[in-house]
Amino acid sequence: MDADLLKTFLAVIRQGSFVGAAEQVGRTQSAVSQQIQRLEGLVGGPLLVRTSRAIRLTVAGERFVEYAQRLVDLADEAKRAVHGLAVQRTLRVGIVEDLAGFALAEILRRLHDEAPSLQLEIHSASTRELLPLLGFRYDVVIGMKPLASRGGVELSRLSLCWLGEWQGGPVPLALHPDGCGMRQAAIQALDAAGIDWRAAIVADGILPNIAIVRAGLAVTVLADALCPADLPRSQGLPALQPLSLRLFAHEEADRQATETLGRIISETLGAAVC
Repeated sequence: MDADLLKTFLAVIRQGSFVGAAEQVGRTQSAVSQQIQRLEGLVGGPLLVRTSRAIRLTVAGERFVEYAQRLVDLADEAKRAVHGLAVQRTLRVGIVEDLAGFALAEILRRLHDEAPSLQLEIHSASTRELLPLLGFRYDVVIGMKPLASRGGVELSRLSLCWLGEWQGGPVPLALHPDGCGMRQAAIQALDAAGIDWRAAIVADGILPNIAIVRAGLAVTVLADALCPADLPRSQGLPALQPLSLRLFAHEEADRQATETLGRIISETLGAAVC
């Protein structure tokens, strides 16, 4: 049934007259009368009886009132539900573990303040794992790449640091798998300085590398602004080339949400820009 007809019927009952109902629903008195006639035609019988003094419900009208109110309430609820889905935006984000582990809380807080209706689906992994899934599993990927890399939008240039105790001799490295920018930066810096090194562990994830460094068994490389403050900084090791934190967006990604996310990440890591 047309919700407008039901609302007019309920307005007539509440106001006790067609004139009052017309004012409430914003229609003429004749239009209200026509709507009641249409509704009575739909239900198959009279709902109201008009007398010289008042309007009263028929037996059918008395039975119909509760249903009319429930139908109006359900129609309003349905509109609210559809409206909520229409305004809610979802962004599927793949993000490097370093950023997810040590800066994501502040990023999410600021993003919620600016875009409270934006819903995020977040998964963290390495850049080499995330990028192939751009456009399939992710709308946006936030990854780390060498400075000379192409593609995406640079959000920040992150300085790298050595973490862990090193007393000389071959450097025991806690390495990321092949293809990781931090692994490449560490090996290139040591080789260029003529410092021997050995792989103490190769871990597919940041947490095992942090654990072995914390245990005093290896040295690793992490972004200076995205690492635990309690880990000791290594002394005597060569300078490292920074990495570019970049945003890669699929062409169908929500542009406004993507730009907002990128700006907030860039602002949050502003102090980490080299």
